[in-house]
Amino acid sequence: MMQGSRLPISIKQRLWAECTSTAVYLSNILTDSTNTSTPYARFHAVKPKLPKFKVFGELFVVKHTNKFIAKHKNRGYKAVMVGYATANSQDT
Repeated sequence: MMQGSRLPISIKQRLWAECTSTAVYLSNILTDSTNTSTPYARFHAVKPKLPKFKVFGELFVVKHTNKFIAKHKNRGYKAVMVGYATANSQDT
């Protein structure tokens, strides 16, 4: 997962824990060819809520939530996808 990202090596070395956490999270909520249910579903007895999947290390822009932003001001800031939130809703 980390090898395929387009991040510089210095950032990759600092984000190995987030990469591992994301890999474990995805392996728990996705099925494979040998099982019909996910490990999460077998443990919790409910189907997991699937996030909108993004590529680890993907660059994107996060929109500011202010209602009034001047016409020529930045309306967002650059960010990098480094994992999925476990305690927040899916759209955050």
